[in-house]
Amino acid sequence: MPDFDIPGDAELYHLMVLEMGKRIRQGGTVLLHCAAGVGRTGTAAVCILLTLGLPLHEAYGLVRSAGSGPETPEQRRFVEDFANSRILRTATAPLASRPDSPR
Repeated sequence: MPDFDIPGDAELYHLMVLEMGKRIRQGGTVLLHCAAGVGRTGTAAVCILLTLGLPLHEAYGLVRSAGSGPETPEQRRFVEDFANSRILRTATAPLASRPDSPR
């Protein structure tokens, strides 16, 4: 992802942060960083926290308290779009309510 920008392939990026969230839920560790550890790192960190079920305002607050966060209006819009995306809702929905879950 270019500095001060958003990912060129949003779907691939969303799948990447979902995978990172999955690894964290399973007890794993992920290392996340960019050149300064702010905009791109903060964008990804907020998205990962969303995959862990945190509400958007809490995810922003935690990342801000660590000195990071989306820096540009485009990065903030990207995070908000992810927070409202079908892919996130499907991935974080309880198993019984997922459209592809066995009944």
